[in-house]
Amino acid sequence: MSPIPKLNITCGTSDCDNGHHAFNSPLRKYKQRGHGRNFLESGVCKKCGVAPVDWAHVHARDPNDIRNTFEQLRLEFIRWEFWTRPFNERSLLHAKQTGRKQIFADVTPTIDRILRKVATGHWDNMQVPVAQEKMSSVIQYAQHAVAACCRKCAETWHGLPQNRTLTNQEIEYLSMLVCKYLDERLPASVGEEPASE
Repeated sequence: MSPIPKLNITCGTSDCDNGHHAFNSPLRKYKQRGHGRNFLESGVCKKCGVAPVDWAHVHARDPNDIRNTFEQLRLEFIRWEFWTRPFNERSLLHAKQTGRKQIFADVTPTIDRILRKVATGHWDNMQVPVAQEKMSSVIQYAQHAVAACCRKCAETWHGLPQNRTLTNQEIEYLSMLVCKYLDERLPASVGEEPASE
């Protein structure tokens, strides 16, 4: 049976008993507990303190090792949620009307628009909706699943510092992850070309 999406899910949501955590960034130091952060060590689950992710391996951004990267990503609750959450009707309808070919063509411009620039504030980390009823594109599901949704997540999971502009190669890598996710998850009902009305 498919899990019911949690309401108000955030990067801090966890279900440690079932192996789905919320990780502190391996690139940051933490000084204060509270707001759900019980453990301060870099790279560990902020709730239970486990450290199952091989951050150096994931941060290598090896295009030939995407399978391992996806397995590591699924250890975090929010990533796992978007690997298992069904696409909503609005996103599926948009996908069918757009066609697979155009969806894939839209990935890199979307990643570029949202992630290339330096993060300048809190709102930069809230551009891709999380609430099921607000999601309008299958690309948004992919962005959360592969941590290409904001600069904060891209820093934690892909080792891409928030304080500099991303390179073309980094944008291409994140886009490739999104495309691989879509390859795996888009239903057969989404054809190459737009569905005729």
